[in-house]
Amino acid sequence: MFKKLKLLLIFLILPIFIISCSRNFSENIKAPLRISKPSLNFYTENLIRAIKNSKNVQVSIFYSKTGKNKIIPNDYMEKFNLFMDSIKPSYFVNANTADLNLRDPEYRLTIFIENKSSFIINIFSDKFITIHPWDGSYKPDIIDISYLHEGINIYNIVDFIIKNNTEK
Repeated sequence: MFKKLKLLLIFLILPIFIISCSRNFSENIKAPLRISKPSLNFYTENLIRAIKNSKNVQVSIFYSKTGKNKIIPNDYMEKFNLFMDSIKPSYFVNANTADLNLRDPEYRLTIFIENKSSFIINIFSDKFITIHPWDGSYKPDIIDISYLHEGINIYNIVDFIIKNNTEK
């Protein structure tokens, strides 16, 4: 009797285990629970609002090629704010239709609002960036920044700070 029960459990549990490990199966199960992102610029709007409502904003730059880590000096924070204000809704790219490699950013900006790590900006090139909170539940905002002037393009600002600014 015990052998038959054991055999029955193996034949019932093993297929369920194999099926549940399939990615498509788990995605289909989670689909009704998934809530869609309210807008393409959801996180960016939250970041801009948080920056405007805060007096203490600090931005840390991490350069992935060399491992350098710097804080954006106060002189450049005005350019950073100008960059944030110049992002238009037409610059946002739909994450589902975009065929981009969002794996290894060249630069990673961590924005500290009131001394708490709040948002992350991944800079992939002078063309694409992503913005998301460190604990976000939606896909990040993808922004095409190639339309921006070179003086306020965040890639150029960060690249200049990392490569030409020798002070910490």
